[in-house]
Amino acid sequence: MARLEALGLPYTLYHHEPIFTAAEGQHLKDIIPAVHIKNLFLRDKKERMRLVVLPDEINPDLKTLAPAIGLDRISFGSPERLWKYLGVRPGSVCPFAAMNDTGNEVEVIVDETAAKASAVSVHPMINTMSVTISGPDLLRFLDSIGHSPKLLDLSKFPRNAANGADAA
Repeated sequence: MARLEALGLPYTLYHHEPIFTAAEGQHLKDIIPAVHIKNLFLRDKKERMRLVVLPDEINPDLKTLAPAIGLDRISFGSPERLWKYLGVRPGSVCPFAAMNDTGNEVEVIVDETAAKASAVSVHPMINTMSVTISGPDLLRFLDSIGHSPKLLDLSKFPRNAANGADAA
């Protein structure tokens, strides 16, 4: 939040009980007026990594998504890998964590709907809080830390409720 303030990016902070998955946070939609985000920390066999930021109601089929984000045979990154590259634990994954990726190992992908939203709700690297910030301001934040995101329309990918893409 200090970084947001230093950049002059307005935000609103909300405190709540720990939320580990998008499903656990559904009740917050009544409290926090914003596009609620989930984050997928993905890797492939070549150990290339992506952080995919998308509205929580979009549930893309990972096999279909893989080539669009430049990966082959993707899986979720382990908790150890998540800590090593983004400095957060499972349940606290968020686009702000890209600031901990000083080696620029993780490419950030942001859904176009989230990027254009007047407000998105994301964790500020801890799952007992949510921050609302505009989508364009989120992009400005990512640009400021050297992680200019790739924008994709993730709603066009086939949905798959069984792929486990229910990250927080």
